[in-house]
Amino acid sequence: MPIQVNPLEEDKDYSKTSLNNEEKKLITFLKKNSPKTEINNEIYRVQNLLNELYGLIEPIIQKNNIEFLYDIDESIPIEMVGDPLLLEQMLYHLLAFLLGNTQNSTLIMKLEKSTNHITYEIVSQHHNLSVQDDNNTACKLLIEKMQGHLSVTNNKQYTIHKITLPLLRHDLYQESYYQLPSHITQKKILLIEDDKETSAIISKIFTQFKLHITIENFDTLPSLQDFHTFDMLILDAKRITPVLMRHLQEVKDTFGLKIVSLENLFGWQRGRRHNPNALINKYLYKPLSRGMVSGLLYEMFVLRTDENIVINEDTVHKDLQRTGEIVFIEETPNIKRESFKDFGYKHILVVEDNIINQKIMQSILDKSHIRVTLANNGQEALDYINNDSSIDIVLMDINMPTMDGYQATKHIRKNESLHDLPIVIVSGLGFRNEIEEMYLVGADAHLTKPFKIGQLYTVFNLYLTKKASSTHTLPIYIEYHEQKDILDTQKGIAKMHNIVVHRDILREALVSLKHSHDIIKAHIIRKEYDELQEYCTDLLQDVRSIEAHNISKTLNEILILIKNHEEELLPPYITHYHDEWIKLKRNIELYLKSVSAY
Repeated sequence: MPIQVNPLEEDKDYSKTSLNNEEKKLITFLKKNSPKTEINNEIYRVQNLLNELYGLIEPIIQKNNIEFLYDIDESIPIEMVGDPLLLEQMLYHLLAFLLGNTQNSTLIMKLEKSTNHITYEIVSQHHNLSVQDDNNTACKLLIEKMQGHLSVTNNKQYTIHKITLPLLRHDLYQESYYQLPSHITQKKILLIEDDKETSAIISKIFTQFKLHITIENFDTLPSLQDFHTFDMLILDAKRITPVLMRHLQEVKDTFGLKIVSLENLFGWQRGRRHNPNALINKYLYKPLSRGMVSGLLYEMFVLRTDENIVINEDTVHKDLQRTGEIVFIEETPNIKRESFKDFGYKHILVVEDNIINQKIMQSILDKSHIRVTLANNGQEALDYINNDSSIDIVLMDINMPTMDGYQATKHIRKNESLHDLPIVIVSGLGFRNEIEEMYLVGADAHLTKPFKIGQLYTVFNLYLTKKASSTHTLPIYIEYHEQKDILDTQKGIAKMHNIVVHRDILREALVSLKHSHDIIKAHIIRKEYDELQEYCTDLLQDVRSIEAHNISKTLNEILILIKNHEEELLPPYITHYHDEWIKLKRNIELYLKSVSAY
């Protein structure tokens, strides 16, 4: 979601925040147009609510250095009934207050279900901190609106805010819980974690899936000798020493040990990864939930292994080929709402169940001639598409009630006449497993909320302009002839242990290296040799990670000249680096558009 605004915060002073003028205009628009009293109870995904909520409070968590954890009882199903927007607003108000008044500690949000009630319990390591003392009454108003009750309990160590809401049911609603094949219950997990609260909650989640879990501290890690008795090791990979890394690599290669790095989620979706650790099979991000762990276990032990990806042949020839396009979306600079007039009278279908997000999209495009149609879920989207052939592009949310984005995209791609309809994923936190599944069923690109309007412009420019000028023929996918001195794809895949991750890294390299020649050229001409050395050092690590040998050699030569104080020999490298970058760029693009990449 580009911006999240609570419509009840009428007195909020946004002038002190880091919003630009366009965002402030959107906030004003939302204050005037967002509903304030209506309740819209519907079936919603619990994981979607948790993802959206974390996206709102993440900046406060990062700023105040807080360990934020979800503790979700196993009685909580995948879906529940309620008004997800009001629930999100209520929880945001409470958590924003508590997190804003807490630093360097742990805060836990528990979710439990009884026969007639749903209970949200927020445990803060802060004595006598109560939202009831706050002048902002929005949280209490929302709780009362949903016919709930708020109680606050203090003891010497904690403040506990307990929100009790009626358990709602729907005629079409049937509780469904996370289930995995029975053979997974035999798996053994070793968790290396020092924080007691974190380890207790993680242990609880894995125990709910009937897995055996052993917990050890990091100071015991060097002395452990029985890694081979476990199926999965979970730890923070950044704390692994080089000696231990070599040992774990040997155990992994010999016994097939799966290694998962447990990290904090905040900030990762806004930055690019530098040299992902080849030892790691999967990254898992806190705060964990049962849905995330279920997805991890299914991917690691059921769906596929990293070394043997099973892909349906029909999918290879149809849907998977779409991901040959470069789908990492850069921001077009200096974009305003008026800029979207460039796309004339195009027809956009926005598939999004969040009312605020719908209004934001309408507000962004209100000064263009673009026609915006809204669908609240995947089923509504299919109905619109099947009855209106004028739709030019679909912006598809993933987690929605009734029918999610995954199923909707899958149904769209089954229709041969809709094969060329661009589908762009618009996801909350951009979890890798969700994004990968969407690409596998035929999505063209993705935007991760909060995205900039310059990125939305780029998407339209890429797919609407392209569609207008094309003859709707399928792209030709070539046979890639590898030039190992330019790009060694086989070695790159072996390093990543995952062909999907390897493709991902190559796409990121195209984005990160796009302006590298101009930067190197400027530093050499301006004789900014310290800056040049720092930039080339970082760049060298990136190109080595994708096994791009010639351009690595060129960067290494630049660094040697600087080290030997032979800077007068650098000017020819302006052209030399440019030539190597063009070769590498061409090879990456050809590879990603080839059958070899899949």
